Amino acid sequence: MKMKRILYFNLALAFLLFPKCSSDTEEIPNVYVNFEIDLNSSDYAHLQSVGNSLLVTGGYKGIIIYHQTSGFFAAYERACPNNPYHERVTLHPSFSIAQDSVCGSKFSLSLEGRLLEGPSPYPLKMYRTFYNAATQSLLVFN
Repeated sequence: MKMKRILYFNLALAFLLFPKCSSDTEEIPNVYVNFEIDLNSSDYAHLQSVGNSLLVTGGYKGIIIYHQTSGFFAAYERACPNNPYHERVTLHPSFSIAQDSVCGSKFSLSLEGRLLEGPSPYPLKMYRTFYNAATQSLLVFN
């Protein structure tokens, strides 16, 4: 009986002292995002055309803003869901695909950041956007 108690105590202690085994996936850290950009500014003029995208600062590892359709913009976190602490996605020359050169994952910016190919277990993390047509400004937030 005493041996069983010692065994149970040791098992409980092991669960408390050692972190659980993690899978290959890690969550992207949540960071505060709340900024507005003026699409009339020369810095963001590229975004005035549908299908174009641009890298901006913010988020955890940066943000990709994609002009999806007239009046609608999508904003994606640049941290790769496959390894958010070490990998960052960049823009493919087509401007509608983001890719990670380390793991090879490719994501569609026009399809809500869905994985097109590669080992990533999830699509790109999205931020919310609000486009004000009257002022030609875009709010990106979470």
